[in-house]
Amino acid sequence: MASIKYLLLTLTCLFGLPNKQVSVSKRPAVSELLPVSSKIIVNNKGLVVLSDAYNYSTLRIYNADNTTWKSFKFNDDFNDKQIQPFAQKADHGVLVFRCVGETATHYAVIVSEPKHVVKYIRKVDKVFIQQSWQTHILHVFSVEFDQAENPLRVSANVTAPIVKYEKDAFYFPVKIAGDWLLVKSENSNSKAWVRWMDEKGQLLIDLYYEA
Repeated sequence: MASIKYLLLTLTCLFGLPNKQVSVSKRPAVSELLPVSSKIIVNNKGLVVLSDAYNYSTLRIYNADNTTWKSFKFNDDFNDKQIQPFAQKADHGVLVFRCVGETATHYAVIVSEPKHVVKYIRKVDKVFIQQSWQTHILHVFSVEFDQAENPLRVSANVTAPIVKYEKDAFYFPVKIAGDWLLVKSENSNSKAWVRWMDEKGQLLIDLYYEA
């Protein structure tokens, strides 16, 4: 219990700004969340995602004092505007939270990206799993990127020749090497490299979880 309270205090110091604190908003903004915004800083805590084995059982998210904040079933009828995570799509079983800290018993996750609300998921709840950014990216359907600012290249090097971008093609993730992602074009099956993260840790690609 004490460790969770200490983590909450730490997170408040990290994310608290004048007139903007880590708290539950009464009127959070509403957004589709697919595709996911690329204005994200990657950290080593990764993400906490709903397992593929989820069978529509009741999910629970907790406050810092270990009381239940929300309990819900994530199905086609799900519509809770206080829960606006990194990605969600109930009809495809996509529920992805950014992890910003952890204790021995809990993950600290952002449940509302617009308001940066932090809540907790128990590690013993095996319906949720923690993933690294690298693992997660390789499991999405496709990625998109700004071909002008972050073009495709023949190798994982900023000085390598640029590869022509194929308009209207899906680019599927293949493998990651450092800050670079190898992608394959749906149209031509050709492969090329694109940066998925810059030197400051900012995510440079958009993630798509469905066609």
